[in-house]
Amino acid sequence: MTSRLNHCRRGALLVVLSLLLLPTVTPAQAPVADVETAQSAAADQPRKLQLDTQIGSQGPASKTVKRRSKPRRTKPAAIATTPAVTEAAAPAALVDAAPAPESLPAATDSQISDEATPASATGVGEVLDRVFATHPSIQQALGAVEASRYAIEGARAGYYPYAQVQSAVANKSEDGNTTISIVQPLWDGGLTRAQLEEAKQRREAAFANLTQVRLTLSQEVITAVFDILGADAQLELWDQYISNLQKSRGTIERRAESGVAPDADVQTVLVRISLAESGRETARTQRITARSRLSSLMSQPPPPLRWPDDGSRLKAEDLGGLLDRVEYHPLMTVDRQAIDIQKAVAKGSKASIWPQLSLQHRQQLDGTEFDPSNDATLFVLQYQTTNGVRAYQAGRAEQARVVAAEQKLAATRANLQAQFRSDTAQLLAFATQIASQDRAATAATNLVDSYQRQFEAGRKSWLELLNAIREAHESRLQAANTERAYWQTNLRLVLQATLWDRLGLQGYLDPLAAADAEARKSDSQFWDRLSLDGLRLNHRSDAPTPAGTAEGKP
Repeated sequence: MTSRLNHCRRGALLVVLSLLLLPTVTPAQAPVADVETAQSAAADQPRKLQLDTQIGSQGPASKTVKRRSKPRRTKPAAIATTPAVTEAAAPAALVDAAPAPESLPAATDSQISDEATPASATGVGEVLDRVFATHPSIQQALGAVEASRYAIEGARAGYYPYAQVQSAVANKSEDGNTTISIVQPLWDGGLTRAQLEEAKQRREAAFANLTQVRLTLSQEVITAVFDILGADAQLELWDQYISNLQKSRGTIERRAESGVAPDADVQTVLVRISLAESGRETARTQRITARSRLSSLMSQPPPPLRWPDDGSRLKAEDLGGLLDRVEYHPLMTVDRQAIDIQKAVAKGSKASIWPQLSLQHRQQLDGTEFDPSNDATLFVLQYQTTNGVRAYQAGRAEQARVVAAEQKLAATRANLQAQFRSDTAQLLAFATQIASQDRAATAATNLVDSYQRQFEAGRKSWLELLNAIREAHESRLQAANTERAYWQTNLRLVLQATLWDRLGLQGYLDPLAAADAEARKSDSQFWDRLSLDGLRLNHRSDAPTPAGTAEGKP
């Protein structure tokens, strides 16, 4: 009994001494003071960022503190911060508040690896180049382009002379005859010209459809890529969170063994660790699913991935001219080609209204001579009245389809403009959220340190400390998800606006270059004869030129 009383006295004496040595801060004031300290770094932040001001481009140099490129194994206090935005930098804060790409970790085949650096990993442009080269949908679209090449040559054959054989049999076999004619068409009411124009427009539409297939695949690719990168960032944060909980577990177990803390506190941290491990496994499952999806798109296992470089970031001048880039979207080109194709079909339908004129040389081969003109060269005029009625009605029907195609083009333009506006607004929102969420994560980390000190002094409960650790982890998760959403939206706009040079894919947008490359692989003489004028997908004369670009150079 005496030893127990001595032990209690010593414990009480230690508690009194610790209280005397601590600074005189009341429990109610401590959290407020810590929050005010964490918010002091944002004292220069403007109260409201103007969304309609011109967005500058500061680049990675605007960050005074950069994230480390390698995965971290430190405590929560090691999270990087984003400096406050001053009044001078406010116009540039919306887009440039996003993290520098080189500061983000690379996604690797393992859960977290310090061996793979962003420089040695594969970028989004390289992944897309691989998908464009091997995906079956691309090969199918290329097959349609190849078919359109032969359709042009087939339509041009309408200008060439042809042979026609006629054989007539009477009641008696000896009264029949056989005549061969060499026919050179001179005028067919514009039918051949319309068919040739239709074939050319269908070839250009095939190129536009090929670009649209690539664009559709690229959307799937960037979704899978950023799912992998985001899952890797989450795995890193979950590992940090579990590590912090494990350290706290050791603290509370020692306190429980000495009789200072109840066993319920130990069970509480064990529950938190189990939940954290479940969250980590969920992120791991998401990463495996994304890797499987990307593997099917690439036709091979995905390589280590890295975040986009700063060259793919949309700047102020890019955002200002995005709506003009709508006219260069492949869907717009497909719809414009549909109008031209329908006009050519309408001209071909009206061609039968007119008579056909040709130059014919006839030669009878055998049999009885019924017509003395069988062995002669003639100008032949042919006309059939039923063709005229049929052609007139068919022409009206095709003209109605032209109007419908024009309305479809207008609807596509409106939808794309709405989509561009929505994506631009999301990009600006994500850019502003990144800076604020980084500051919130830093404040939450500082709050954890404060709660740790107050818990050791007996001013905060164990549950309050665990809640603070969890809130700091959730803040960092939210910041990582926002970074991922920012870059995914940025690249989606880059691809939709056909700014593929930002990813090194500009060669896929020029069908003339693609045709030249195909010509070098096959028959160059054939392609020399085949006119390629007007096949440039983005250089159409009827498409408006975006502001700030040279004529014909998107």
